[in-house]
Amino acid sequence: MTYKVVVAEHPKKRLTGIRARTSMAKSAEDCPALWEEFMTSATALRGPHAYDAYGVSTDAAEDTTFTYWATLDVPAELLGHQPAWVQAASGGPRPFVPLRIEGLATIDVRAGLYAVATVPSMAALPGAYGYVYDAWPKAQMEYTVDFTAPCFELYPAAWRDGDPLRLFVPVRRRCADAE
Repeated sequence: MTYKVVVAEHPKKRLTGIRARTSMAKSAEDCPALWEEFMTSATALRGPHAYDAYGVSTDAAEDTTFTYWATLDVPAELLGHQPAWVQAASGGPRPFVPLRIEGLATIDVRAGLYAVATVPSMAALPGAYGYVYDAWPKAQMEYTVDFTAPCFELYPAAWRDGDPLRLFVPVRRRCADAE
């Protein structure tokens, strides 16, 4: 399948979530399991608010293993004190009980240029990765994939299984390679 790819700037993001080491062979099983674990726990974190979710891939190795993060674009202050909506729902301030999600951590996604492809469904995600990392770079001459930076999937706050999502692959201008 061919995907329409545009190159766009994306701002730096600090994301909060959990991670696991997986491989290309096991990712179709491991990544959904990580999301299920995270979102079951993160429901308390989100409350009545909706946040964009990011699936971030880092630390790819030649043996096809990589670290996958299931994250939310959650404001850091939500983790540090009791949100106003909790206070309002409970009739006033209560002692804050820190959220306990095993392995909860933050990851920074760099600001920069990304090749962005709209993926029609989760089922099409493996093909989209192959296209943006392999076929698309060969079909144009202006950009090259930056294998040193994380790539990510963006699931908008209202996203539901079966909806399209966006894939962001870090790129740089080819002329920068010569410098």
